[in-house]
Amino acid sequence: MLDRLTSSERELIRACLRAAVEGPFFEEWEFQTLFGLTREQVRAIADEWPPTAPLTPTVSLAIRSSLNNLFGYPHDQSDELRRRWGITPERLQHLMNRMDGEVADGE
Repeated sequence: MLDRLTSSERELIRACLRAAVEGPFFEEWEFQTLFGLTREQVRAIADEWPPTAPLTPTVSLAIRSSLNNLFGYPHDQSDELRRRWGITPERLQHLMNRMDGEVADGE
C-alpha cells in the first residue's frame, strides 16, 4: 500500500505519527484508549519510518489511529499541527481518502 503513495504522502504519515507521540494533543491517560497502542509503540513505528517490510497490523493501526485522531480529535489545535508539522485538515482528508481507496482496491 505505501508504495502507491507519493513521497509527500509518506512524509505526511511520518509527520502524523510524530505529532501523535510528540504533540500536546493526546493525554497519556487516554492515548492507548484512543489509539489501541501505547505511545511507545507508536513512537517506535515513527522512529523506524518508513517500514522496510510489508505493513503489519500494528503499523497499520498506528497509521490509521494517527490520521483519524489528528483529524477529528484535537479541537482548536489546528494551528499547532500546521505550524509544527505541516499538517492541515485538507491534507489529512486527502490522505485518508487515498488510503481508503487502497483498502477498497484490495490492499
